[in-house]
Amino acid sequence: MVILRICTLLLLAFSFKIYAIDGTIVVLEAPLFKTPDETGKVIQYFRKGETIFIHSMEAFKDYFEDQELVEVAGVTPDPNTDPFIGEKHVYKPSEDSKFYKTVSRQGGEAYILKEHVYIVYKDRREFSQKVVEHDHTDYRIAEPIPKGFPFIKRSGYRGQSQIALGQPNYKAYPYPDKIKDTEYSTSKEFNFVWSQAQTIDERKRFFFGLMTGFHVSAIKYLLNQEKSKQENVRFSLGPFASYDVYRTKKNAFNIYTSSQAYLYDKMKITVLSTVNTDKEERTYSTPISFSQLFGFNYQFFKSVYVFDTVIGSNVRINLPKYYKTTSSANNSNFWNSTSKNDDYYQPLSTEVSLYIGLQSYY
Repeated sequence: MVILRICTLLLLAFSFKIYAIDGTIVVLEAPLFKTPDETGKVIQYFRKGETIFIHSMEAFKDYFEDQELVEVAGVTPDPNTDPFIGEKHVYKPSEDSKFYKTVSRQGGEAYILKEHVYIVYKDRREFSQKVVEHDHTDYRIAEPIPKGFPFIKRSGYRGQSQIALGQPNYKAYPYPDKIKDTEYSTSKEFNFVWSQAQTIDERKRFFFGLMTGFHVSAIKYLLNQEKSKQENVRFSLGPFASYDVYRTKKNAFNIYTSSQAYLYDKMKITVLSTVNTDKEERTYSTPISFSQLFGFNYQFFKSVYVFDTVIGSNVRINLPKYYKTTSSANNSNFWNSTSKNDDYYQPLSTEVSLYIGLQSYY
């Protein structure tokens, strides 16, 4: 009985070989499906380079299809009709199907994706076959393997430090005297970012974290009879979100935004008379104010030892606020009010900065 079963299997395999064509697996690991459905059950796998038998009808070619044949009236030829076995038993592959029909190791009907197989037609059709460009079944790690793998692994944290230069843009104190000229100095900002890759993005392009910054700037004003200098110092803190729009192994283009709260915002105003030696100084502050930051940068990976170089620009939108002092003044020619409760309104303003920085992963 055992010998009879073995002979039967060999006979089936030999007969299938006669009515089949050869195909070569072109991906690392090609699944064999029980039905022509990518979500169906996988019954076995073929490895790259192995030969697989494909149903002969998958390579069927009608050599008379390009010829004009004369049809007898009342007779319609059908190449798939067989009066002995019946039309229902003839396998007719669809050109739109993603699968080739084949057979499993157990001798049962099975299907394999066309993009995983290179058919040996033994004619000019072999030159028109397309080989898959990216092997989605290749799970192997691309070489060269990272140093220390697999013991050293990035945790997904990213730190960044920035030095930004720009031009201050805030409204002058409402001096009693008329402003004749304005001189802007370069503003300086020192920003620090800590962020972490979020699990909602499998490609680890979206980061969320915290951003803090320190701002120093000054503007000089020339009045009719005085000179004035306003020096602004701010410390900000707020949530930070960024996304790597474009990324390769060497560089990346990133966009980001941050909602900032000014925990410290002082405006030091010094007025000096050009007529005599009179001089007064007062400090104005606001308890808390807010700004919104939008920016982008270009990152060059590992350009400075283990650090990335970051070059970019940002736009800061400062929301309206009031500056108020707690010190009184003596010279009414310098100030709009000499009382301890003197204040002035600072409207909505925008500031543009260019920056360079370093970035690291840990």
